[in-house]
Formats: sequence, structure tokens, C-alpha cells
Amino acid sequence: MKNLFRTNKQGHNNALWNYFVESTPRRRQWYAERLGAKQGASLDARQRLAKELADSGDGYEIPLDNGFAVFSPGTFAEVDDIVGTVREIIAAREAEVAPGNKDFLQQGYLDAAHLTDESPFLRFALREDVIAAIAGYLGVVPVLAKIDAWKSDNSPSQHHASQLYHCDWDDTTQLKIFIYASDVDIASGPLTLMEAEASDKLRSSIGYTYGRKGYRVNDEVANRVVGREPQHEITGVAGTSVFADTSRCFHYGSRVQEGGQPRLVGFFQFVTPTSFLFPPGGYQQVAPYRGLARDDHSELVRMVLGAI
Repeated sequence: MKNLFRTNKQGHNNALWNYFVESTPRRRQWYAERLGAKQGASLDARQRLAKELADSGDGYEIPLDNGFAVFSPGTFAEVDDIVGTVREIIAAREAEVAPGNKDFLQQGYLDAAHLTDESPFLRFALREDVIAAIAGYLGVVPVLAKIDAWKSDNSPSQHHASQLYHCDWDDTTQLKIFIYASDVDIASGPLTLMEAEASDKLRSSIGYTYGRKGYRVNDEVANRVVGREPQHEITGVAGTSVFADTSRCFHYGSRVQEGGQPRLVGFFQFVTPTSFLFPPGGYQQVAPYRGLARDDHSELVRMVLGAI
């Protein structure tokens, strides 16, 4: 019983977390709105600026009914440099000791030393048209929560964990960007996305709750409820960029087949200011890239880095 009154590593009361976050979409939305009410003018300013960006028409469109968009190589100037840097980083780290917490997916290759002002990762993440696209979709200027490089490889084990359909608990809505740093075909275990509207149908049909035991969904259930048409295996050559709402869209990846080429990815995560990754008091003291903000940065950039 005492555990219910303790806080978890995100700083939330365990009882509230169990009831509102590891829960249904409706409860999660209610809790996020209560968190937003605590942010007051800060959240209002982010929503106002997001609307201005959307009205300017400078961003790319991410359809709400799909919950994702795919952009071809050459769309963003920084992507070629990201592809080359991801390959170099992974090759260098694997020559030493590769990090990782899953047998099929290795993460954590990118460290803070790569995130200078000249870094292609930061230049891409802070592009105004990229931020405008994300803010237009989310309805609020986002907070940059993670940048990384990933490698997926074949594993002899049965599909499990993020190789099965799931929705991410981190937020009620968010956008993750996957930049393919290798050519990705079916054998390379592409990111597979279910359209947001079909995902709503699946969640409703099975009484889905986020983050709890059993929140992974097998293919047979998904196929039975929504059919194959709204499910998309995102293949593409190196430089393909995928913007995906992994909280609204069921998704899986890293099902690299035996003999398939490993999948290399540059990864970015943008969340709302009320993301469950942050404590109830807000993101300002914990946003991971807030220390990169400078006084001469624009208000928009400082918002995205979490400095204001």
C-alpha cells in the first residue's frame, strides 16, 4: 500500500500513474489536460506560436487521420550528413563495445559530444520547417526529448517487445522521426505503422491500455480487427525520413530476417510539454537539451530545446 504514495522515476505519484497513464486514452487525455493547466502562460505561448507557424504554411503536412508522413531523400538538406554520421558512429562504437538493451535493437550510440551547433542532428531538429510541421500536427510547439542512432539486426528469438504492435505511453500524442541510414527493405525489418484512425478502432475493440502487461498486440488480432489495408511497412533507401505519431499509431519494427541487412536509423523524439516523460511540475528542469540553448537563439528554438 505504501508504494501507492511514492513517486516513480518520472516524478508522478504511483497511484495516479497507474490509474491515469497506464490506462485508457480517455483517462490519459484527462490527466494530460490537468498537467497542462499547471503550465498556464507557458503552454498558452507554445500553442499560440504553433498556430502562427501553421498559418504561415511553411511546414510540411502530417495528416492527422494517418498519424504519419514519409519524406524522400533530398527533402531535408541535413539528412545526407546524418546518414553518413550515423554509419560512422555505429561502426566506431562497434569496434569497441556496442551498447544495447535488446537482443534485436541496439540503442544509445549517440553521445552529447556529437550535438554541437554544427551537428547535422541539431541543424535538422531545429529547422523551422521541421518544427512547423511537428507543431502544426501536435497543436503546440514541441520539446525535443531524444536524439540517437540505432541499429536493428537479426535475432533468433521469437518476435517480442517492440517487434510486436504497441502504442508508446510517453505522451497522448508525439512525433518520432526515423531517418534511414541504410537501405531498408522487408528483410531489414522496416518500421511498420498502422494508420491512426485504424489504431483508434483497434484500441477500442480490444480495450487497450498503455504500458501495462499485455499492451503488445500480435499480428493476428490486428489483422482480424482492421485488416491489412491500413498497415504500412515503410521501406525506402537511405535518406528516407519517417515522421510518426507512435502514441496514436500502433507500430512495430526491427523484424530483421535471417540474411537481411541490418537497419541503421537516426532517431529524434518530439513530445508535448505535458508529456508523461516529465514530472508534474513540467519539463523546464529536466528537458534533456535545455543546456544547449543560447541567448541568441530564437524564442522558437529555445522552446524546442526546453529552455523556456
